[in-house]
Amino acid sequence: LQYVLLRQQALHVRAVDSRVAEAESRAASYKEALAKGDLEKLLLEEEAERERRTAHADRRLNHVIKGSVGAALTSVEIAELLLAEGRPAADLKLQLASVRTSLQSAISWVSTRQFFIQLEEGSYTTVATAVDITATLEAATGAKGATVRVAADAKALSIDDKVLGVVLAEAVSNARKYGDAAVPIALVAEWLPTGGGERGIPVLSLTVTSTNPPGADVLSRLQLQRAFEPGFRAHSASDSTGVGLDTVAKAVSAVGGAVWLTTSVSEGGVCTNFHARLPATGRPREASGEQG
Repeated sequence: LQYVLLRQQALHVRAVDSRVAEAESRAASYKEALAKGDLEKLLLEEEAERERRTAHADRRLNHVIKGSVGAALTSVEIAELLLAEGRPAADLKLQLASVRTSLQSAISWVSTRQFFIQLEEGSYTTVATAVDITATLEAATGAKGATVRVAADAKALSIDDKVLGVVLAEAVSNARKYGDAAVPIALVAEWLPTGGGERGIPVLSLTVTSTNPPGADVLSRLQLQRAFEPGFRAHSASDSTGVGLDTVAKAVSAVGGAVWLTTSVSEGGVCTNFHARLPATGRPREASGEQG
């Protein structure tokens, strides 16, 4: 618990220092512009930049909401087909559950507009909350084909739920869009108390794996490296229902995590793997009686 508090304090101090430095830089720019008689021009340029960032954040948010509502509509259409075929009520309930999950997801995203704006501004400050990892991963995949495996010590963690939500939304969206629909996607979550790296920060290790469709091009090493760059598209598909990998990279960077892509070969064919490591701490057991 002490580690969690100290880490959050350190991140808060870093964010405050960054804002102070930005304010000092802006004040210097105002002073220089005032001396040159260009203050009004500078203020107009800043306003235009704020509007650009807000518009970009809104576009990202609209994509996510459109994806959630689209998933709900798909489930409704499937339910109608099942009803016409006289399928068991259990099948219909499964689709209705998927509709409910998708619509709840859309509603929850509506309230995160400020989060996306702060990511664009670079002013987001992370806050860790208690999260049921298993339930969160299962909700992210809905009632569609997927396997979810969560290690015993990763089932309940303290983590930034907004960033985790962005990561899952984009990873699952891409896995559905570009993976083989006949093969379930796989989500695996582990908790690494020592971080698995030099810094030793506890992290949630998340991997989302999808099998490529037969005959699909395998992402090259360059594509894997550039996938998170703004504006880069590794696939030719023009439709987009996710927040974008560049937004994921911003969100993960804001909390001090890491995200990357790899490819691998399995019995089912070539797989694309989405990896993310997000700072997370184990939730103390109330019955343990341990302190700090």
